[in-house]
Amino acid sequence: MSSSRFSQSISSPPVALHLGNEPHEVDRRHFQISPRGMVFRSSAALPAWTEVGICLHLPTGNGRPPEQVDCHGVVINCRRQRNGAWKCAVVFLDLSKKDEARLGKICPAPFESQVPAS
Repeated sequence: MSSSRFSQSISSPPVALHLGNEPHEVDRRHFQISPRGMVFRSSAALPAWTEVGICLHLPTGNGRPPEQVDCHGVVINCRRQRNGAWKCAVVFLDLSKKDEARLGKICPAPFESQVPAS
């Protein structure tokens, strides 16, 4: 998955990632999400084809608390970066059509279009 297919949702996206019963740290400052999956920086490598549990907290609007959405995903790519961190790409496996549409409204523009031109 290329980053051009992802959108930046918010500066500190509320997301939790689990490998089995063990939580996995997601760098909340380097995170991209779309209705199909997400790309994030990790301090540890995740092997390709590893299934992960994902918990997203999607805004509901009107001052109401975020709604928790649980789904599963699979790691499709994990590459070591120059800084020693790992850039991981995960596709969602069972995100409902309703939640997929909600993510599409939260993240409508390509990531590159939100980066200021230099």
